[in-house]
Amino acid sequence: MGLKIRDMTKEDEWYVGTCTHVGEKNEEIEKCAIERIKYFKKMKKSGLKIKVALFDDQHAGFIYLFPVEISPWEVQGKNLFFIPCLVAHSKFSGHNIGKALIYEAENEVKKQNKDGLVVYAMDW
Repeated sequence: MGLKIRDMTKEDEWYVGTCTHVGEKNEEIEKCAIERIKYFKKMKKSGLKIKVALFDDQHAGFIYLFPVEISPWEVQGKNLFFIPCLVAHSKFSGHNIGKALIYEAENEVKKQNKDGLVVYAMDW
């Protein structure tokens, strides 16, 4: 089995929508997930791409790719994908989940004839 990356499916929505907090009983997380999933569906029509990593058929991470022109963050540029979020579960540490997601983002850049990637990063 191993590592697979795919476009987000209906099966992945709750995992991505809860920001990996699947199974946690928390009303706030669930309300946010519902709104986030609605937002993803709306933005998908404008070019949002979400890639999901699976390791041995378990959710292992995800990455958002916004066309920079529709980014909700104040990012400047044209014909780029903007990455506001990349998640790689520590449970799968050592399996290159983050690296595979970035590689898939680079492939999507080429596939969509974009000029590159823009990353927003914070140090927590």
